[in-house]
Amino acid sequence: MSQDTTMISRPPTTHHELEIHTRDSEPSHSDKKVNNKPEETASTPSNNNGSPTNPSEPGHEGRKSKKSLMQIATVMTSLCACVFLAALEVTIVSTALPTIAAHFASDSGYTWVGTSFVLAHTASTPSWGKISDIWGRKPILLIANAIFFVGSLVCALVDNLAIFIAGRAIQGLGAAVPITVAVFVLLVLTLKLPSPNTPVWTGLKAIDWPGSLLIIGGTLMFLLGLYLGGVYEPWNSATVVCLIVFGIITALLFVWNEWKLAEYPVIPVHLFQTWSSSAAYAVTFFHAFVFMGVAYYFPLYFQAVLLASPLRSGIYLLPFILSISISAATTGVYIQFSGKYLLVSRVGLAIMTLGMGLTMNLSMELNWAKMISFQLLTGIGVGMNFEGPLLSVQAMVPHEDVAAATTSMGFTRTIATAISVVIGGVLFQNEMKAENKALVDTLGPELAKMFDGASASASVDLIKTLPAKSQLIVRSAFFNSLDNMWIMHLKGQQYSWIGSFFYLGYLLWTYPTTILVATFPTGKYLTVNTIFWGLVVAFTAACQNFGGLLTMRFFLGIAEATITPGFMFLTSTWYTRDEMPTRVGIWFSGNSVGGLVASLLAFGVGHIDSTTIRPWRWMYMILGTMTFLWSIPLFFLLPDSISNAAFLSPEERKVAAQRVSTSGTGKTEGTRWRWDQVRECLVDPKSWLIVGIELFTQIPNGGSQSFANIVVASFGFTNLQSTLINIPYSLLSAGIISGSGYLAGRFRTLNCILIIAVILPCVVGSAVIYKRSHVPQSLHLLAYFLLSTGSAAMPLNMALVQSNYRGVTKKMTITAMLFVTYCLGNMAGPHFFLKSEDPLYETAFKAIAICYSLAVLCALGLRIYLKRLNVRRTREEGVIGSAGSGGFVREGVDEEPSDSTIDLEDFTDWQVVGFRYRL
Repeated sequence: MSQDTTMISRPPTTHHELEIHTRDSEPSHSDKKVNNKPEETASTPSNNNGSPTNPSEPGHEGRKSKKSLMQIATVMTSLCACVFLAALEVTIVSTALPTIAAHFASDSGYTWVGTSFVLAHTASTPSWGKISDIWGRKPILLIANAIFFVGSLVCALVDNLAIFIAGRAIQGLGAAVPITVAVFVLLVLTLKLPSPNTPVWTGLKAIDWPGSLLIIGGTLMFLLGLYLGGVYEPWNSATVVCLIVFGIITALLFVWNEWKLAEYPVIPVHLFQTWSSSAAYAVTFFHAFVFMGVAYYFPLYFQAVLLASPLRSGIYLLPFILSISISAATTGVYIQFSGKYLLVSRVGLAIMTLGMGLTMNLSMELNWAKMISFQLLTGIGVGMNFEGPLLSVQAMVPHEDVAAATTSMGFTRTIATAISVVIGGVLFQNEMKAENKALVDTLGPELAKMFDGASASASVDLIKTLPAKSQLIVRSAFFNSLDNMWIMHLKGQQYSWIGSFFYLGYLLWTYPTTILVATFPTGKYLTVNTIFWGLVVAFTAACQNFGGLLTMRFFLGIAEATITPGFMFLTSTWYTRDEMPTRVGIWFSGNSVGGLVASLLAFGVGHIDSTTIRPWRWMYMILGTMTFLWSIPLFFLLPDSISNAAFLSPEERKVAAQRVSTSGTGKTEGTRWRWDQVRECLVDPKSWLIVGIELFTQIPNGGSQSFANIVVASFGFTNLQSTLINIPYSLLSAGIISGSGYLAGRFRTLNCILIIAVILPCVVGSAVIYKRSHVPQSLHLLAYFLLSTGSAAMPLNMALVQSNYRGVTKKMTITAMLFVTYCLGNMAGPHFFLKSEDPLYETAFKAIAICYSLAVLCALGLRIYLKRLNVRRTREEGVIGSAGSGGFVREGVDEEPSDSTIDLEDFTDWQVVGFRYRL
């Protein structure tokens, strides 16, 4: 969106901030308040979202009749009580879960008591919304209340775990509208809504039965697969794999059914057709994920680690609950009077992220200041996002889709809740299994079994009966497991995540920053990014645990995501097609030069003998300071474009602009984002061949870079020696990048051949390391140095992009595709380095050899395709064309393209005559 529409509207106003209005009247531009007039639409099958409507029914015309203040207060009291009881149910049950599991002496009771509720709740939510569209809100509301009450009664009276879990599932079925008998009576007596007299058979036909069954079945299979995996069944077992795979397939069938087949879909697919509505649903998902994770597992922390009783545990959770309530109420009032919700959501998400990040600093001992302040921050952030996403979606859809949009929002929230509980339980139980060895050494096998995996949650009360030393060990196991569940503490195979988390931030920011580079003044944008980059690097030195390190790695990925797209944009706007490969090679070789400097710095800092500041902290402080200081000359010396380059005279600027335009980069200033160019890029075969080269060269890069020192150390070198060895490795890489870039710029038909040439040594090197047990040790290091040539493939690939694409949007789209692939490859690469294969990593180097071989095939295919394309274009256009100029737009005259015929408009390489591709 080009402007910040932070207020709800229908229809949009001309204001920068939009407005919330009722549906009873047209909005005025001056009205900035929310008018909430009760409104209910009776229905039979006819409207766009599958809801049956019958406007002629008795009572329909009276829906706008005025209600007394007492009636409104009574209805709102009962509905608020519903919401209150829903929140109360979550907090009471989550706090009592350890006691419930212990009461039934069940290993799996802790997770199943919560999971059964959320599974039933999640699976049934979409169907409840659609059924209420057909037979009216009030009857379905009352039925749901009755079901919820029956489930609650079952849970209260039984003394059998299986029946108790069944009762929780019944509660979940009715919990789409939670209530008790008191509220039930209030609603019957006071909630006067028209109920459509839809015949039963007509209503049954209006229900999307295939869609309902598919979403229920798919949700149950997927979540059950997640729950069983790693604890009750191995992740690679047929049961788990089939449940997850068929759950996903069923969910895809549900989408297809809603899109193509359903006359009255449960969730209309068109609700997700805009970025704005999809973003609102995504915010709702992650918001609910965090909310339920805290509400569900914080009580376990209080009772197992801090040894609090269930009652005291509930008191400890009050800062979180109260801050949510106050924050949500305050936010609602603010939105009511201002109409602004987007800013509230953004601030809330930032505060929620900060609060959750700070929970990493909780300790094994009670610290009132941390416990209260961290919960307050998280609760305030959570509370600020209950209303905003829902209002935004309701503002974006037509009136007839509001009910379906609201139901879809509820489904998104409940499935996030379910996934949060299930994934949290799986992570916690897996971590407790990993801690079991230490427990066996201290407690003995019989007692340690009580705290193994799923048994741990049911044995919380047992901790208090242990001797002090044993108690400390068990509390430590719970603390570490919960800590790992919240932040994915890195050890063993999880070490690979430290390499991947950087690229997660890189991936998420690649596409937005690619658009921003082309939208904002390039020099200023890169300066601001460099300041942020330096601060992130410097603050990494302050990390106290792996959670903080992961957070900083994520933000470091965001900071670095701007650099290469920014440099590529600058290169394409300042240099000709013949000059681009050399320039790309020069600045990209800075990576290797930086690696050389970092290696020297690491070697020197590694000799610092300090008990207060570790060497790695010195590294980050020095590098962060250097990066921050570099932003100063960047601000003054880097121009935003040729037109405002202070070091060029007006005449030189004209020459520079004409020179680049002649080369075919197209228009670079005042351009707009064009979706036709995005589509053209996506259907262009060369785009996917380039993406293939990128993917198959970056999977090896991600692994070999993250594990470089470990691999070298496995050859028999110390850590400091491994650091020194990377110095010649970086020099060799820098030389190959610069040299290959020069050759690619000098010869227009050599680019793909150079890509193949720099990849082939990597195939040999990875094959030798894979078979190192059969190869003399003297060749191991030589094989490692052969891998250094692979880093030249990426700048050569980028040079192909800059030289072979015209049209600003098309070029930025392929750039974004390139770097999304870059991130995915680098995220996947480290996970081929299996901890069980340390230090040989046979799987990793076999995968590296295969990937590089596939990259060779992609480069060969790209060269063949581009060569044939040039021949075909020459034959069809009737002109020879050139791979050095940008061609021209035909105006009915065939002529040889010259340096002066290129036009300055935003045309793509498909649209100009005489444009030839570099090979």
